[in-house]
Amino acid sequence: MKKIISVLFLLLGLETLPARELYPYLEELKLNLPDTSHTIPLQEMIKLKKKIEEENNCQPHECEFAFFTDFDGTIIYGDITDGIEDLSIENDTIRNGYHGLIRLSIEKGYLNNYKGKEGFRDYWQHYTDLIKNHQEEESTRFMGEQFINLNHEQKKKIEKLAQEYFTEILHHKFFLSSLNIIDELVSSGIKVYVISASPDIFVKQASYVFPSGTDSISGVDLEEEGVDFFNYAEGKVKRMHCFIRKKEESGKKVFVIGAMGNSWSSDYPMIQESIKLGGIGIMINGKKRCINKLDDSSNFYCLNFKSTKED
Repeated sequence: MKKIISVLFLLLGLETLPARELYPYLEELKLNLPDTSHTIPLQEMIKLKKKIEEENNCQPHECEFAFFTDFDGTIIYGDITDGIEDLSIENDTIRNGYHGLIRLSIEKGYLNNYKGKEGFRDYWQHYTDLIKNHQEEESTRFMGEQFINLNHEQKKKIEKLAQEYFTEILHHKFFLSSLNIIDELVSSGIKVYVISASPDIFVKQASYVFPSGTDSISGVDLEEEGVDFFNYAEGKVKRMHCFIRKKEESGKKVFVIGAMGNSWSSDYPMIQESIKLGGIGIMINGKKRCINKLDDSSNFYCLNFKSTKED
């Protein structure tokens, strides 16, 4: 009963409780955490930064504090490449959500392998078949392959398309809680890095959301880096360490404050690595699977984000 009362207090913003203790009781009560629940791990990350600064006697510009986050489904509702899954290819209308940027790029003829509406049907069929066969990593690689060998004019057209789409449509799809986390971390002197499985040429057009600019944003770029290294699962962990190593080579002491994602297959390894390095791990909209897969560490949180700038 005390645990249940504590949960109710937490929902009112009066008390905090580690996720691994909290969620079994939330399930029992059939409750969902409100969007404001992100303030709990946010406060913990800011406190962690201050603790590290004191323990390491960090001088100005000597230490860097890093937070790593996924993009699709974590910062923004849906997926900027695939769009919202509930769409009708047959009549070219969307029942809920928005079309993905890969569909728009193919239908406008900006890519090489698939062009036009029929081209998108063929692409989507192969892409979704891979997912249905539980080949998620292969589907991400297949998606990335569509952006190899593009000429300068094609790239410029895609960049312009993505910029306009963010301004007109996607701008309203950002989770308010994610934006608040980013704003508060940056204000507290923590650098935010985005590691996305969407094409680099798409996700970099969202750089206006991140004060650090495009240098802190990484998407899939198989032409630049090859097919064996891209931002999926362990690839995100590698990317995380690439960012860290680059800063360490410039003479910085780097401390990982946390990592955030929404996919158990693609993001969870990065979240686990954050916890391993002493940071906070955050899973967004992990649903019931959170209950069975909560990390042993009290530094792991499952949060439920719903509200967007559109609401």
